[in-house]
Amino acid sequence: SMKARLTFTSFFFHNRVQLIFSFPQKAGDILKEDNHSLDVSVVATQVARDIFECIFKCLRNPFCLSLNVAAFKDATGQLRCDLLSSDKHRNPDDFKSNDSSHYLFIKVGENLSEEV
Repeated sequence: SMKARLTFTSFFFHNRVQLIFSFPQKAGDILKEDNHSLDVSVVATQVARDIFECIFKCLRNPFCLSLNVAAFKDATGQLRCDLLSSDKHRNPDDFKSNDSSHYLFIKVGENLSEEV
């Protein structure tokens, strides 16, 4: 169960998701790259109902800097989320095309008020 009270407003701009949420230490843009994944060691594998739940699982994990999210739900209607301790900027050679995954990267420390 989620102990922190999460309040957010979401905005979709093409492949970009912006969230305003109650995680000031990680406040910033969530950038989504369809049909890609980062092949690095996984901090944790989780399942979630939707992409937002995957994002919150990453935000709650201090070691999570980015994540691979399954492009399709499994037979039980869940999405697989791989929480990653690196990102595509630190490991550019491990960023690959992948039809079964979407890659999400948390840009830390951006000031959302300038863009909203």
